[in-house]
Amino acid sequence: MDGGAESALRAPHRESVGHALHRWRTAERLLAHPVFAADRADYERAVRALQEDLRRFRSVGDLVGYHAAEGRALHAAVAAACTDPDGTPRLLAYVVEGAAFWRRVRELVAEAVA
Repeated sequence: MDGGAESALRAPHRESVGHALHRWRTAERLLAHPVFAADRADYERAVRALQEDLRRFRSVGDLVGYHAAEGRALHAAVAAACTDPDGTPRLLAYVVEGAAFWRRVRELVAEAVA
């Protein structure tokens, strides 16, 4: 009844969700690549640390919203997870970030169907 205005407003949101899910799943797949084998334990530690922080979000929509709107806070959390105790950045932030978000999505889906 709105001449398509309502569906036009929702389209970017669906597109944003789809883009985020694709990006996060790609990071998870990338982390499984053999090139990461030597540092896999460090990556897994960083992903778990960030994933733990993401458990405060109870829906995929909340995760996407946080990812889209909280740039500085998210950047700080990812940087902290990817940095050695001496302050040296060591891990690829986009891989850690994406894998953590993807794993949280999977947890949410598992909770929803349980």
